[in-house]
Amino acid sequence: MSDDGEGNDEDFLCELVHGVTLPIQGTEEQMGQMRALLHDGTLISNESTLEVLQEVEMIDSMAGDDDDDSGEVLPALSSLMQSSVFLPPGDVNIINHSSDGRKLNAGYKVQLEGKSPVLVVKITDKNNLSVDGDAAYISDKVFGTSGDKINPAQSFKDCSFGKLELTYEYSVDIEDKLSAPGVVEVNIPISFQSSSQSEIRAATQQAVEEKLGLDLPGVSLGT
Repeated sequence: MSDDGEGNDEDFLCELVHGVTLPIQGTEEQMGQMRALLHDGTLISNESTLEVLQEVEMIDSMAGDDDDDSGEVLPALSSLMQSSVFLPPGDVNIINHSSDGRKLNAGYKVQLEGKSPVLVVKITDKNNLSVDGDAAYISDKVFGTSGDKINPAQSFKDCSFGKLELTYEYSVDIEDKLSAPGVVEVNIPISFQSSSQSEIRAATQQAVEEKLGLDLPGVSLGT
C-alpha cells in the first residue's frame, strides 16, 4: 500500500493464477468504492472476487514495443508485470466465496498447517538504497536464527499452536546463493524513489530468478 497524500493509502492489485500481480486502475469514484468496501469488511484480501461486466483492458505502461535492443521478444511475464488492469465503467461489485469474476488476490491455496518455506529478499536499488541491517540480522529478525525470540516464525508457530511453521528449508538446494539462512540479497537497476511498486516487483523477481537459476512461483516481494 502507498499513501497518495490525500488520505487514500490503499492500492489494489489483481493477482493472476501464475503469480503476476497487476495494479488495478479505475475512476476516482470506483477506487473510493473499493476503499469503502475494504474498510467495512466487505472486500477481503485473498478471498473477494471483483465482478467485471466486460473484458478488462490491459494497459501497457512499457515504453516502446516488446522487443529489446537485440531484437528478441521480451518474456510475456515482464510485460504483464508492468501493466495494469483498468476497470470498465460502472459500480464496483464484490463477490465473496465465488469462483466467478476476476479475483483481487487469488491463485494459491493458503497454507494453514505444516512447514511453509519463506524466502526473504533484501533489495538494493541503483542508488545503493536498502533496508537497514545485514542478511544475518534480517534472518534473525524473521526466523530467530541468532537467538531473537520475538519474530514472525515464532509468532506463527505460537498462534497456530505449533501447527504452522515458517521455514528456510526449500525443495531445491539454493544454500550457496543465500547470504544468511532464509535470506537472499539482490541488486536491481532501478530506483525505489522513482519506480512504481510493479516495476520494483518485476525487477526484483527477475534478479532473484537470475541469481537462483530458477523460475519463481507466485511471490510477494517487498523492499
